[in-house]
Amino acid sequence: MGEKANKKLAMTPAEDLLDLDILQEDVITDSFYAYQYTKRQNVLRVAAESVNWQKRGARINAISSGIVMTSLALDELNGPRGEGYRKMFDSMIIKRPATPDQIGELGEFLLSDKAAFITGSDILIDGGISAQ
Repeated sequence: MGEKANKKLAMTPAEDLLDLDILQEDVITDSFYAYQYTKRQNVLRVAAESVNWQKRGARINAISSGIVMTSLALDELNGPRGEGYRKMFDSMIIKRPATPDQIGELGEFLLSDKAAFITGSDILIDGGISAQ
């Protein structure tokens, strides 16, 4: 993704995003590609918005989690994609999904004074699966 595409994803008003040439059906050809664009957009938009939030004396960050063991994830694990999930867990160093509490604890940290110098960041909490 080039610099022009990054700028479009970061700065286009939300109500106009679906009109972008880089987000049309002939460009986004499958759901995995769409997912990757969505993740990239979150990173870019949080960084861009941090400038506006700083003017108000506030911070903004995003949390990008891997699979979190919620009731929905449990349904997926026991459904047609379950084998794929289990293979992914086996390939991870941690060998399991996150718990909701683990994601909540990261959120609590980001809202605390201990994270007062963190802004415009996307925090990846996925048990290392993206690194692989």
